[in-house]
Amino acid sequence: MIKLKSLLTEVEVLDDGSLKISNIDDISTQQWEKISQFMRQRNYDSRGAADAKRAVTKFLKNPNNQAPDVINYDIHPVWVDIIKIVLNLKDTNPKKAEKLSYSPAKIIRDAKRYFGITNDLNQAGYILPDGSLLDFSGGGGRTRGLDHTEIAYIFHKNNVEIPSEAGSATPYMEGFMQTCKAIRIGGSQNFVDVRHMPTRQQANQLLKLFSMYNGKITLDIKDRKYGRDFRSYTEGTKPSRILRDIITYFKTGTISHQPLTQNPDLKEAEEQNENGIDTDRLMYNDDYLDDVAEKMGYDDDFTKQFWNQRFLPTLYHCTTEENYEGIKVNGLEMKSDRRGAVSNRHIGPAVFTTQEKEEISFFKHYYGPVVIAINTKQMNADGFTPDVEREPDWDRALKLSFVLQKSGYPEDRAEAGRFVDSSDQNTQGTVIIYSHIPPIYLSLVEYD
Repeated sequence: MIKLKSLLTEVEVLDDGSLKISNIDDISTQQWEKISQFMRQRNYDSRGAADAKRAVTKFLKNPNNQAPDVINYDIHPVWVDIIKIVLNLKDTNPKKAEKLSYSPAKIIRDAKRYFGITNDLNQAGYILPDGSLLDFSGGGGRTRGLDHTEIAYIFHKNNVEIPSEAGSATPYMEGFMQTCKAIRIGGSQNFVDVRHMPTRQQANQLLKLFSMYNGKITLDIKDRKYGRDFRSYTEGTKPSRILRDIITYFKTGTISHQPLTQNPDLKEAEEQNENGIDTDRLMYNDDYLDDVAEKMGYDDDFTKQFWNQRFLPTLYHCTTEENYEGIKVNGLEMKSDRRGAVSNRHIGPAVFTTQEKEEISFFKHYYGPVVIAINTKQMNADGFTPDVEREPDWDRALKLSFVLQKSGYPEDRAEAGRFVDSSDQNTQGTVIIYSHIPPIYLSLVEYD
């Protein structure tokens, strides 16, 4: 079981999909209101935040639950699913998807080589996860000249066959969007087809595309969980509004019909903002965020902050038994390929650690059962203070939180945890070290 943090609350998702809620008061009134709203959409007679909270409190007292603070999924599946949606939680032991017969990374790599990359949105057919624009001009034209189904050639080249009716190439286009997480765009036509939550790089390209058409966009959006929806935005719609709708849909399955400025919380923040800050732009434009944060006096020198602490924390690194044998002799080497269950997220060679003991069990689950302590106090005393940084997503979230609070956002609306996907192994206690750590600073804490 893994404890997943969501916004301001802590809830455990058990292996069978049930929820453990140790303190029901940790869930905010706003979250209860959302839960109630979603239950009404599913024809439940839930009459607001207090009513939803009372219902869940009653469920927790059900004698058939496996524990007093657990809501069994088998007994209350709809309520459990809605709470997971509102708190942005995912099952720790989800059903395994059907194994792909091909590598999405190789399909993307081959597509780049065959079609090429362009910097001109008019020529593009797809936005790839890293923000690259796949050139569908078909030979150097100024606009998109190829049909999106031309991507089928890449699958055929890799001996990948996707069942289709009458030899249609459409399933290959669908597969490219679904498994390779590409976003289909019209390029020289103002439409977007999205099948997954955009990456930050894709979001930045989408904002440029929406701006290019002054907000006049036709959106086709589809999610395996929530189904399909279509929207046509009129000229003058803010690009950030369209992007926000896309993100909201993949989180909740709904798209707001109201302009963003009619959201009372956002309107309040805009009225309080006396610095002329575009708060929507802050969410998706890193360069703009960096510029605004610097002007507001944000100190982003984490290396200086870390080593100048009065009480330096012990850092912990988890690894496998096999790796530990080499670490005892050579120390901790920087890894450049993977950090365990996931890639380095383009961070490069580094040693990944945590300063929070509470996170050790989480890291053990993904990286290995051997726990090694790093003596930062001795490192500092010896003058060995290598560059360190936070998890990039948390670094950005803390910067964003600082700017939003300076701009007048209420503290609970600007809490950094709201802007990080906690299910993607992003932990606030992560400290990334850009140096080899000699054995003299290491000690074994746990060896299962």
